[in-house]
Amino acid sequence: MMNWELECNANLAKREQAMADARAVMMQSAVNFDRTFDTAQATSAQMELFSVAPHQFDYVEKLLSALPRKRQREHFRHVWLRAFNGVKNDGSIGFKFGNKQAAYANIYLREILTNRLKAVFQHYHVSLDWLIDRDTHSQVVALSKGKKAANFPFYLLGEHQLKEMAGKLAMLFTKLQSDFVNEQAERKERGEISLDDFTALFRDLYRLVGEVCADIGFPLKHWFAYQDNRFLDVNDIEVDLNKSVCPTHWKRQLTTAQKRLKEHVEIGCGAVSAKVSPYVSQSAFNDYRAQRADNLEYLQQMLLENLDDSTEQMPLIEMWKKSVANPAIRFQETMNRLRGIDEWAIENSFVSLFLTLTAPSSFHATHETGKTIKNGKAQALVIRNVT
Repeated sequence: MMNWELECNANLAKREQAMADARAVMMQSAVNFDRTFDTAQATSAQMELFSVAPHQFDYVEKLLSALPRKRQREHFRHVWLRAFNGVKNDGSIGFKFGNKQAAYANIYLREILTNRLKAVFQHYHVSLDWLIDRDTHSQVVALSKGKKAANFPFYLLGEHQLKEMAGKLAMLFTKLQSDFVNEQAERKERGEISLDDFTALFRDLYRLVGEVCADIGFPLKHWFAYQDNRFLDVNDIEVDLNKSVCPTHWKRQLTTAQKRLKEHVEIGCGAVSAKVSPYVSQSAFNDYRAQRADNLEYLQQMLLENLDDSTEQMPLIEMWKKSVANPAIRFQETMNRLRGIDEWAIENSFVSLFLTLTAPSSFHATHETGKTIKNGKAQALVIRNVT
């Protein structure tokens, strides 16, 4: 037998021995670690992922935990599985045990989540994890300024949790304003300030509250106008300060921010395109329809009653149908107003023009075919209004 044949046989024997050793290590690993899986609660993609790569399951699930919706996580499990199954067999030990496929799929998934989702999250500087253990307004300012990164996953909170957090924010700003007022009252008793100084102190309180709100990602309505013009109208200041202590206001702010972020994630994940769902994601559309159904149910349960004659009653839904709160009536009113503007323009030798402004195609997240546009501009945009 030739020397090269002997060497080849020796190498093959070493390879078989290495594979046997690797199998022994994996068998021992299976003994040492509990790899049982609850199939009753698992999705189809989770079961397939656990079947082909049980040692990668926890890692993949941890990567996907940042996604706010179950459907998004399921989508990216399928993305991981396609990448795993797309690796060609090169006859190596790594391929035989699935390590090569898993490494490629992990890298591929990390790149997608990094490029798409991080570009989205960096535009939402919401930091609410500092709500715990807050005593005075000085601590609020100091600690909130030290929390620039959005580490708290508020977009994963449910309705009840958002309401609870809104109440905490309202109480925090109530205490902040109360501490400030008490401090200034003590200064007045010591003769350090007079009544003439209270107008300036009112603006100082607004600046204090505004800085904290801006630091946590929810600037006051007139905050940017105040930064440009320190002599902001006192009525505007009072409105903003009253809103900062209102739980309903904070609930609305948190809900709106959560909707915008979720929709931006949907766009980044390719859930909004001509092929999948144009204009808005299916999740946002379903939420909108559910909210409208709840509103209509509420209106149907309410009655309007004449205070002077209790026998004179009318269902609130009937009044709603006849008012501009009804989208159909509101649309007719809008068209009527536009027609009036057009007729006025013609009479005065002007040209009326109706424009619908949208992002250029290069700023879309996907092509018409559903494939991702790789320039990253879509993830760099901020969703301003999603309802």
